[in-house]
Amino acid sequence: MRSAVKISEKRCTNASGRRPLTIRAPLAARVGELMRWWAINSRAPLKAMALVAAGLLCAFCGNSQGVIANDATILQGEFGPGQYLTLTNSLQGRNGLFAIGITSNGGSEFTFSYLGIAEIYALYDVSPGVVIDPVFAAASTPLVSNDGVLPGSSVQTFLPGQSRYYGYWDDRPFDSGIIYGIPDVADNYGWVRITRTVSGLQVSGSATALGHGIIAGTFTQVPEPSTGLLLFLGLGFFALRLNARLSKTRQPTPVERLRCSRLSLTRRGCTVR
Repeated sequence: MRSAVKISEKRCTNASGRRPLTIRAPLAARVGELMRWWAINSRAPLKAMALVAAGLLCAFCGNSQGVIANDATILQGEFGPGQYLTLTNSLQGRNGLFAIGITSNGGSEFTFSYLGIAEIYALYDVSPGVVIDPVFAAASTPLVSNDGVLPGSSVQTFLPGQSRYYGYWDDRPFDSGIIYGIPDVADNYGWVRITRTVSGLQVSGSATALGHGIIAGTFTQVPEPSTGLLLFLGLGFFALRLNARLSKTRQPTPVERLRCSRLSLTRRGCTVR
């Protein structure tokens, strides 16, 4: 009888075309070879799902940086007579200029127009509950934009005491390095509620999402963290179920592995010739 130590190398024919399983002696060498073989030939569906989950996690964590409340404000006079709408904390310490001029036309009419071209930005008419994200920004016609193609100004009506909601997109190519002038998940998206008071138009609420998007009238960034968590939990549950089904295949015993010259690994298990 041969000693197990004298078995220098045996190979099993794998019907699936994977790398053959090499069994070496002594025991430490055999264990190392088994571990290398498993790393190469582990289930492809599980590998794919792991890559998808890692990609989603990186995309979500890399661009979802939170929401800044009360980011928008209306200031007076820096760009000449009249007021202008701008963003504060989301641009603090960053390149860029978001500035929309507001000029009273008398009565209840006000002209909104862009004042700067440091980066592309746009203002939209929205209502509470609308999702302001790259899809919305790309598909909707803005009231005001500084891209030189879409409307550069718009006349808005405010009755005394009336409030209106607006959404905005602020391109951030300086921060993300993504192509200039196209809405993407690394840009800033937000909403602002403007109210007409006795002293003029004032911001009565706003929020800016640093990446992905936001739901108008809320401080909820999209995709919501809870949505991402449910996605990852569902993917993990599916992976466990699939792994349980695949693991039902009978695996060769240690004795059969040492006699691998007489074995043929098939999809349904190990068959003795």
